[in-house]
Amino acid sequence: MKVLAALVLAAALPLAACSGDSDDSGASAEETAAETSTQVLADWEEPQDVLDALNDAGYVCEWTGFGDQILDESPVTGEPAEVIIIRCDGYGVALGSGEEGWYSQLLPECQPLTEQDRSSPLATAPIILGTNFAILGSDEEGGFPERTPIEGFVDAFGGETITFLDLYDRVCGSE
Repeated sequence: MKVLAALVLAAALPLAACSGDSDDSGASAEETAAETSTQVLADWEEPQDVLDALNDAGYVCEWTGFGDQILDESPVTGEPAEVIIIRCDGYGVALGSGEEGWYSQLLPECQPLTEQDRSSPLATAPIILGTNFAILGSDEEGGFPERTPIEGFVDAFGGETITFLDLYDRVCGSE
């Protein structure tokens, strides 16, 4: 549980994830590829781009929690952060560089996961991972609030739905 808790703190959000690998729709690989190729993929560069896109898509991004809504500096060094966090009540967006593997910055380090870590609700909560962003729910189990269903984010901004465990395995390798 310590590793998953560290993951949550690293992104300054209660984070989570859920895999969308299975497709029971009966669509062929060609149909799925065609759908994917027409899917909108957000390519945000600045936190304001994220806030504007959320607003344009009808998502409320208010922050009533502790601290700043936009975390763009390392709390330790004060230097610009490699991943910028935009916090909204109920969810948040991590904005990365877009370079291959940028999302590895969401993990503080690759520590072995216990069985308890792997079976926790946090490990299986959904994350939307895009080319340079991740959208994460922030309820106690890493889920999204009813007013902001995960499917709406995928439809509006693209990306793939994975789990925190999927992200860990992608960055650290499976155990």
